[in-house]
Amino acid sequence: MKRLDILVVEDNKDHLENAVEQLGKSHNLVTATSFDGALKELKQRPFKVLLSDLMMQKGSFDVMSSKGREFAFEQLPYGFPLILIGAQTYQIPRMAIVTDMSHHDHPMAYCLDFVHGTMKIQDSLVRIEHAPMIEKNGIMVKDWRNVLGYLMEAK
Repeated sequence: MKRLDILVVEDNKDHLENAVEQLGKSHNLVTATSFDGALKELKQRPFKVLLSDLMMQKGSFDVMSSKGREFAFEQLPYGFPLILIGAQTYQIPRMAIVTDMSHHDHPMAYCLDFVHGTMKIQDSLVRIEHAPMIEKNGIMVKDWRNVLGYLMEAK
């Protein structure tokens, strides 16, 4: 696989470290840990691939009313609007939303059972799935190499 410009958005330290380890040597990898952090990176440079966690924090209070500030640092499904922005505003060719949550543990993870797979959003190819996992140092982490492989093989 040729070297790609990839943005990985993940707020879990272990999953993020594994993304850097698995993808950082063979690709131009940039990471963000929140929705706002991802938007900042998207404005900086073009990406060919966006790999995003489903649930994350917004990350700041800007443009929030007092009511909105109540939610700014809660785990919300920011992966979905991030993918839509990636398709509409930044025309990122390939993107994925992945989660390590069980569909028994959160309503949004349950919803993925109905929208998983590969689809087109405008000119972008988008994959939505429960993340493939691997064991590393006694814990389970997202297998970003497989997420990227599945996404690049998709038609």
